[in-house]
Amino acid sequence: MSELERRTHAENIVGMPLALSITNTGLKLGCGTRLARLPEAGSGLGAWAAVERALCLIACTEAQPEDPLMQRYESYLMQAEWGSREESPTAIAARFLSTIDALRTLNPLLDVWSWGDYHEIGETEGQGGVYPLDGIRPRMAGAVARNMGNAGEAEPDPDNGYKLMAQADRTAPGSLISLSGSAGARPEGRPGFSVTPFTNRMNFELGPEPDPSFLRYAFWREVMLLLAETWETTWVEAWPDDMRDHWGPKHAFRAVWMCYVSPHFASLVTPPPGIIAERRPNGGLFMAATDAMFRTAEPRHLAGALAIEAALHPLNRLDYPIDEAYL
Repeated sequence: MSELERRTHAENIVGMPLALSITNTGLKLGCGTRLARLPEAGSGLGAWAAVERALCLIACTEAQPEDPLMQRYESYLMQAEWGSREESPTAIAARFLSTIDALRTLNPLLDVWSWGDYHEIGETEGQGGVYPLDGIRPRMAGAVARNMGNAGEAEPDPDNGYKLMAQADRTAPGSLISLSGSAGARPEGRPGFSVTPFTNRMNFELGPEPDPSFLRYAFWREVMLLLAETWETTWVEAWPDDMRDHWGPKHAFRAVWMCYVSPHFASLVTPPPGIIAERRPNGGLFMAATDAMFRTAEPRHLAGALAIEAALHPLNRLDYPIDEAYL
């Protein structure tokens, strides 16, 4: 079956035209006013198999009312990063639980979470490896230790840090809100170590079709400052998925909706005019292209993001790995 025949077949299933785009972050399928993002789909005929599987994930109908924000919605990601830092599972567990507890105060839909055990996820069907977070809270340090970065190898090494993953349970069907990353890694100088800007990171991701209460600048600002201060990060950035199409050379500090720069680096950055800039009590710097929910297609929003990238140029000139110790 040709690609054209695949498209016709898929459109016949739902009874309306499909909009398909292939980007460097995956495949996007539009049906009426609904959108599905398939980062693993790839392109070509293989992508159409993924399209057909995705049809069951979106309500392909024009009759269902939509929130105006949802019709323009892209996935959003926040990524907090810092350099090599040795930490025990007990210390990491305390930071992680503190983050979850603070998120609960920001939105009542974030009150119930599940924890992911990397040893079991993917090995069994159903909910294998996923447990109620509050149920394992008393033994959280042990749960973190179990997720050692390379625990599957013959000789696990704590220098690789510990993987962390939790997902909010009270989200709408088809949506995803997760907190994940790795902490406690300090691999500099080890054989096979690949020099990268940062060693540790924590991600907050908002997937497709969220509750509209999450689509607010104030919420994202609070989450950014929470990650920055709880994890003592070097850098935090947030962007909508389609912002990647405007990134140039691979830099650690790039065009984003909003960002946080640690006190050690903030003095190197002069905020550009026309954006939001806030010097934090700890000496860190918060910047945002707009106080509206960022839309890459909005020229003013994109101009602000590119202005932030230009202001961050002095940081992109630093040697890797980027960390306070190298300043």
